[in-house]
Amino acid sequence: MVNRLIGSDSTYLLQHAGDPVDWWPFGPGAFAEAARRDVPVLVSIGYAACHWCHVMARESFSDPGIAALLNEHVVCVKVDREQHPDIDALYMQATIALSGHGGWPMTVFTDPEGRPFYADTYVPPEDRPGRPGMPRLIRAVRDTWDNRREEIADMGKKVHGMMELHSAPVRPVATGEQMLERVTSALRDAEDPVHGGFGGAPKFPPSATLLGLTRRAERTGDAGLHTLVGRTVESMVRGGIFDQIGGGFARYTVDAAWRTPHFEKMLDDNALLLRALSAHAHATGDPLAARAATQTAQFLCSRLRRDDGLFATSLDADTDGVEGATYRYTRERVSTALGSGAEADVDWICSVLGIDAADAPAAGSVPRLSRDPDDLRRFLRLRKRLAAARDRDPQPGRDETATTAGTAMAVTALTETADLLPGSNDAALRATAAAALRAVDRLHRAPDGVLLRFRNGSHASLADLAWLAVAAARAAAAASRTGDTETTTDCLRILRDALGQIEDRHTDPENPGTYFDSGVAIPVLGLRARDPFDTAVPAGVAVAGEAFFTGAAVVGTTGDTDTADRWTDHARRILAVHGEVAGAHPLQAGGWLCLAEIAAAGPTRAVVIQPTPEALRRLRAQLDSAALVLGAGTAGIHPDGPEPGDGPAVQICRDGACGRVVPL
Repeated sequence: MVNRLIGSDSTYLLQHAGDPVDWWPFGPGAFAEAARRDVPVLVSIGYAACHWCHVMARESFSDPGIAALLNEHVVCVKVDREQHPDIDALYMQATIALSGHGGWPMTVFTDPEGRPFYADTYVPPEDRPGRPGMPRLIRAVRDTWDNRREEIADMGKKVHGMMELHSAPVRPVATGEQMLERVTSALRDAEDPVHGGFGGAPKFPPSATLLGLTRRAERTGDAGLHTLVGRTVESMVRGGIFDQIGGGFARYTVDAAWRTPHFEKMLDDNALLLRALSAHAHATGDPLAARAATQTAQFLCSRLRRDDGLFATSLDADTDGVEGATYRYTRERVSTALGSGAEADVDWICSVLGIDAADAPAAGSVPRLSRDPDDLRRFLRLRKRLAAARDRDPQPGRDETATTAGTAMAVTALTETADLLPGSNDAALRATAAAALRAVDRLHRAPDGVLLRFRNGSHASLADLAWLAVAAARAAAAASRTGDTETTTDCLRILRDALGQIEDRHTDPENPGTYFDSGVAIPVLGLRARDPFDTAVPAGVAVAGEAFFTGAAVVGTTGDTDTADRWTDHARRILAVHGEVAGAHPLQAGGWLCLAEIAAAGPTRAVVIQPTPEALRRLRAQLDSAALVLGAGTAGIHPDGPEPGDGPAVQICRDGACGRVVPL
């Protein structure tokens, strides 16, 4: 059977195009069909790399008997959360409210108006202790629909009310130094002092929190925060969550020690971790973090960059239906990869990577850095050979979806890595980043010029536009330092466009300082998503604040003080009303910590006259990781004041106050 998903441009939806389930894409048509038939709607939400989504697809959605029950009793709707994060966010709130937990696959039953009345995550194909299987669940839902409709109506109204609250503005509370100290104190108390990170298993990389704490340590001089960040970075980089062979990080680990990953590799996770690693390495000189940053940048460019210059969303957890098959190693696999006569190398690298000779071939070890290699050159040489051999093996699937936010995160991370870690193939990273930014500008636009989340898709979200603006600001600064007028000009135009569309399409005029995540109301639900809390990524509104600050710092060097002042006001107003968000959930406040520390530090920018590589290296070492460094004389960028005579010179500005131009 081929269903309505066959024409989709979503990798995830295409995975279900051959299901015997009569799937519909999310939209008014599906819910109108449910109303016509007088049946409930199943809204099933997931993403292409999700292991348990694959499991549920094999067990239930591919089963003809279960599919027949679904087709008879409900209208089935499939949603790709990568393409529609606003729909995902609202139904996630409903799932947590109804079931007490959230995750993917998300299984939500609604009425024909989209109002949820039952929700869960993974549902097994048969009854198991404590939970019904899919057939029993379908029949129970339909029985309740037919015979206890008033209960469903009452529950639907209550949950829809919760979803409306999720779209409501926050109560204004300023994000001051006292609030930041409370957040920092809560993070210290919650840290796992043995393995780093916060809390127990399962353990997710706290990317934005690590970056925010690094920025705070740089500003306050609190060396203890650098140590805290370093513990987490070292544990992750040495652990199985970091791909010791191919670079890049898995999404999370099932244990507290970062050893056993859930093997999917996501673009946003790796881009955010790359930002944190580069900043930490810059601030502390940590060679392990610098090496991991370089390898993660290589992973992004080699594994997730598409032919059109954009970045794909993820690599699958499974290879040929086996979770983690690509990433597990036995001694035999290492021996085969290194070839005959390499027994000494096999023994040595297996010892370094904790690969146990007793491992069963079907299982294998997840390599980890069990000890520091006593010969780094040997380690890197053998790692390269293992990676080349892996390239010849079956590979995990790739979600080809390229979102504006995901690509812009990669652009931001690659540009910052090139800036903060000179010698990390920085010229190539800057070129890759600039090409990706231009590809978004060229490919992700509607005919009327409105930016899109993905090609031929829905309008860009707040996060899409905010990350695009951050990326454009960073890329403009980088291009200006090399005198690349064309790239600098393009980046400045993209920056103005992205922030202008936030102002025009996402501002809540009745609640200054707050923004809607979606530019228009979600079909059927009639709600505009607005989530000020971090999830796996920083809250869109927090990133918007960073975008306004960095954008203002860049355009201020072109003499456009009116725009710079307006954008700075937007950023400070965002901080002025979202203190309660950071205080309510300090362990999920990384995005707000990043933003608040940029504000508290200035933000800082430096304009360099006649920049030379050596002068830039000296200057960069003196500045915090978030500081913007621009080159004068490119695309109208200039210091505020007279320039000195010959030779490199610099003007440093903080919080709009600029010092004298001095020799560098």
